[in-house]
Amino acid sequence: MTSQRKARRNATKGKKRSKSNDEQVATKKNGTHKVVVGQPLHYDTAAHPPRVNSPEYNSTRRWLMGRTPGGCFICGGPVDLSHPEAPADAKKLRLEDHHGGGLYHDLVLIGFNLFPLEWATGWGAAPKRVGEFVSQLNAAGFSKYLEPINTVQDVMKWVDSQFNANVKLCKPHHVGLQTQHTPDVNGHEAVGIHNAPWPVLAAQATCDWDNFNMFAGTTGTLAVSPDPTTYGGVIVTYVHENHPETLAISEVSGERAGQEIGGRKFQVGTRLASTHPSAIAAFAGYKSTGPTAESIPVADFKLSVLLPEYRARVEDSSKNPPR
Repeated sequence: MTSQRKARRNATKGKKRSKSNDEQVATKKNGTHKVVVGQPLHYDTAAHPPRVNSPEYNSTRRWLMGRTPGGCFICGGPVDLSHPEAPADAKKLRLEDHHGGGLYHDLVLIGFNLFPLEWATGWGAAPKRVGEFVSQLNAAGFSKYLEPINTVQDVMKWVDSQFNANVKLCKPHHVGLQTQHTPDVNGHEAVGIHNAPWPVLAAQATCDWDNFNMFAGTTGTLAVSPDPTTYGGVIVTYVHENHPETLAISEVSGERAGQEIGGRKFQVGTRLASTHPSAIAAFAGYKSTGPTAESIPVADFKLSVLLPEYRARVEDSSKNPPR
């Protein structure tokens, strides 16, 4: 055995490589092992140097965390424009900055522009196009950025400026995964801007969490809204590929009539009746999920009984994804 092969063997000794790209398993000496479940997102960007904090970025972060009122706009907002509060405690609330192209009125975040630029994607952006969008913001009064934008380096100065790297988010609403339990400061399940489709991210800011759980008791692999045509029913608005629930399919005739023979994956637009566990969990909300002196309400059945089973199934499906 060559020295290189021996080195590789020693480096991987005691570790087990999963067959799934979604799981990493490290076995410890006592036989227990740590399982990391999730689906990291990989995408190609233009070639760029290793990331370092630029002077523009450092200045922007000090301004964002030290001067702009409030905290995460999803679980801590909105900020009252007439009586802006003090900046939130960034360390206590685990606040992070996001390159998201926020629009501000004075020091208060009120919206987003049409071309939010992540640091990595900035390297592949066309300087002319970025300059045109910046000129539009300047003309509309949402920006006062007067630096020329003719090169990629010019673009990157914009990317790290106060007019782009200016969205304050808690960690769960920044990088939380659909397949992992990542509650926000209010205890509500959260999925981050890096992983959720925009409609799902935005809905978290206005959801009536006390009375309605838009994730239907899941970690974010399912999103639903009330069905206006059926009392207590819900409509699926988003479903992650790792969501393990299926819509049961039964025999309709013959000796096996009524028996379940299989199921099909939920799809956007699928309607779930009021008796479905996901609908029950959705309308349970968060106001009555804790144990009380009385027995747990039927509406909490999925949250208290089925949710642990659901999470185990998500972990299992990540280990053994369907072929």
